[in-house]
Amino acid sequence: MVIDTAYTLSVAGKPGARMTTTVRADGTIEVAMAYAGSEQTREIPAVGTALTLPGDLATLTWFGDGPGASYRDRTEGTALGRWSSTVDDSLFAHVVPQADGNHTDVRWFAVTDADGAGLLVTALGQSVEAAALPATDDAISAARHQHEVERDGATHLAIDAAQAGVGFTWGENPVPGYSVNATEPREAHYVLSALQAGDASSNTSE
Repeated sequence: MVIDTAYTLSVAGKPGARMTTTVRADGTIEVAMAYAGSEQTREIPAVGTALTLPGDLATLTWFGDGPGASYRDRTEGTALGRWSSTVDDSLFAHVVPQADGNHTDVRWFAVTDADGAGLLVTALGQSVEAAALPATDDAISAARHQHEVERDGATHLAIDAAQAGVGFTWGENPVPGYSVNATEPREAHYVLSALQAGDASSNTSE
């Protein structure tokens, strides 16, 4: 089954994004997301997809940049490899709350429960950026202090073709070349697969 959806975006002012979702016979879901770009020259936070998952999917394992968070202008302290963390640990206790936990150059990203069951994201072709947090971006942005961040009991997964550098997050423009300009087309292509207990540690590879 194939579902083809066109989106009208305020930044583009026209059907500027398209997502083709293919449900395969084996139960996996292939997603092809394409953003066509806009005539408006402006910076945007990210281009990608947001998924809301059950909160018990709180363990993260991935092959990409790690072990900590990484952004396109913050990769010097990271290394490409297989890493693990948790959803709670992905939201660092900044003095002023801000979105966090992004990982660049991700080949696969697993979000699982304590038994290893959950969701696996596998990039097709070009790598993606991914993050999983215990609160929405809106809830994080609305809080002035860490204890004010409203955690809704869900895990919020972002799968992005591009995420702006942290300069944008801190209210300053990233260094040229590390922002996400609305005029630039972007694509992300990946597969969503269900993981059974034990799969995250035994059936994923580089």
